[in-house]
Amino acid sequence: MKPIKVLYHYSSSHVDTGSPRALLRMVDCLDRARFEPVFAGHRSGSLIDEFRKRDVATVECEVESLSWRSPVTMAARVREQWRLLDGIRPAILHMNEPGWNSDIVAAARLHNIPVVLHIHNPEIVSRRNLNFALARKIFLCSAGQSAEIGHFERIGDKCVVLHNAVDIGVYSSGQSIRRAIGLGADDIVVGTIAQISHRKGIDLFVGAARRLLDEGLPVKFVIVGPRAVNEEPFFDSIMGAIHDQRLEHNVLYLGSRSDVPDVLASLDIFCLPTRAEPFGMVVIEAMAAGVPVVVSRVGGIPEIVSSPDLGRTVEPLTVDAFAAAIGEVVRMGAARKELGERGRQSLRGRFDLERLRFVLTSTYESLLSRRQPAVVGLQ
Repeated sequence: MKPIKVLYHYSSSHVDTGSPRALLRMVDCLDRARFEPVFAGHRSGSLIDEFRKRDVATVECEVESLSWRSPVTMAARVREQWRLLDGIRPAILHMNEPGWNSDIVAAARLHNIPVVLHIHNPEIVSRRNLNFALARKIFLCSAGQSAEIGHFERIGDKCVVLHNAVDIGVYSSGQSIRRAIGLGADDIVVGTIAQISHRKGIDLFVGAARRLLDEGLPVKFVIVGPRAVNEEPFFDSIMGAIHDQRLEHNVLYLGSRSDVPDVLASLDIFCLPTRAEPFGMVVIEAMAAGVPVVVSRVGGIPEIVSSPDLGRTVEPLTVDAFAAAIGEVVRMGAARKELGERGRQSLRGRFDLERLRFVLTSTYESLLSRRQPAVVGLQ
């Protein structure tokens, strides 16, 4: 029997944030004897390169929003996407962002292809958004994410919690690159990996670094991540802060990196002082690397770090609170490794690829058979 085709679409062309990494892990966990992934998106970029490495068929696809004010154009766009779908013949269309009245979603409905929307960020559910109306299932990254979705009651009965997952083996096997990035073997290193944005709380991280250094704590700090879109002034303020005389030799900015497992292997503590987080992909990556975590108590993160035995969650989100939590873990000494190892072991059965495969497969099969999935609703 031929495998069932699942067509994935995502508008991003790069793999430097959590959402595209989550998409790749979904594809990685699929049983290729049962499901055949196909990716529709940009013709170039690191994301499509990653799909090709995985021997996934790719098609160029520009998805556009429909407007009732231009019915002729709207009909032409839907007809074009109809032809695309007719050539691919997928059994399911998986949209890795909600989008707005997408032409390919309308074409899928006309083809009687069930549509899955995947929400990775805060959203407002508008009644005018056809995508929400036409979708058969909607994936959330966490149960806590429902609080970040305006008018959630309009889609609650369609929602399935699909926690992001991590390949524990990959992130457990990273190799330290301290020497290459200018750190010593005996340094105590605290790092964060995130877009350089206000939402990710990079200013809180820098503020906590300054506070701890002023206290005389012998710690180095590392920041990894791309500059967020439309946040140039914030980025400039962070760069200015870390080039201050008190910080410039103790806070390193490494930009965007593709060797995240190796970066994590170079840390003693991972910190994510984010102000909002539907899930927190990088948190489970750090935990898989055995690095103790100090993270915000927001969004889906408490579902990951569910007790102090697994890491430290911080509330309120202030410089003082993060400095205190980081300082506490720094002073744990050898017990830090035990904390990190408990965090790693806690991922099995919760956020590993096997769990992701089970929920994803159950939901896909329910769409094709019109049964309710084995795992449904908010957990």
